[in-house]
Amino acid sequence: MSKSTINTKVAKEVSFEAETTIVLDRLNALSDERSVWEGNQYRSATEALYSLLSKTYAAYEDHFVASKDETRKAFRAALIQKLVDDGIRIQKTSTTLGILIRYVFKSDRKRVMRYRYVIEAAKSHQIPAAALPQWLGEVGGIDGACKLITLSEETQSKRQRIAHEVSALTQDINERRTTPLAQVKVQGVTPDSRSVLIAEPNAEGGFDIVCVMPKLSDTLYDALIKSAAKQITADKAETAILNQEVETFTGVVAGNEANAQAAA
Repeated sequence: MSKSTINTKVAKEVSFEAETTIVLDRLNALSDERSVWEGNQYRSATEALYSLLSKTYAAYEDHFVASKDETRKAFRAALIQKLVDDGIRIQKTSTTLGILIRYVFKSDRKRVMRYRYVIEAAKSHQIPAAALPQWLGEVGGIDGACKLITLSEETQSKRQRIAHEVSALTQDINERRTTPLAQVKVQGVTPDSRSVLIAEPNAEGGFDIVCVMPKLSDTLYDALIKSAAKQITADKAETAILNQEVETFTGVVAGNEANAQAAA
């Protein structure tokens, strides 16, 4: 290899190293800027968000959880009406907490869901509203808090209400075994197993039994109970549903403690 060729190769290597140094210096400057941003604007924005969530949490407990039935209904109705006036669609099955978050943040459903998870997770870990910002910093922020609870948007709230009705209906059925609603005999049918009577209303204000389905399986029995619970949930008065939301929210702690004791 000639001397000139070697010199050319060395020159190219020096040039490449110089360019690399320039590029790295530029990226280091950007990284330093990012560090300043995280330490100032980003941290300030995060702290402001945590503070808003804390105040929203407190407002929910003050104006809904701790209120009387009439106040809860009025509070929820006022939130819904304002959102509707602003052109924001609200589902009837939405929890009041979700509606409140939507009202405060004017955000999409996904963001509402995440913020609701944060507050529900805090409640389940017995974290009061005032301590929410500090707790979020300890658990890894919004993402960390969301991982601490398994509740799923409006569907989970509905499932909890249905589960509540299944339990109540099952208890009623057990009590009625000794004091039944009515006793009937159907010609040609031997009552030797649990059965389903299909009845239709008649003109006299009673029921006409049109079919007997014997040997009712446990699976079908459970499905019928759940179906009845769903109907009861749908027909229930607004006051009862709102009361159940409060019971569910305040009862999360007890439920989690029971699970923790069982695991131990």
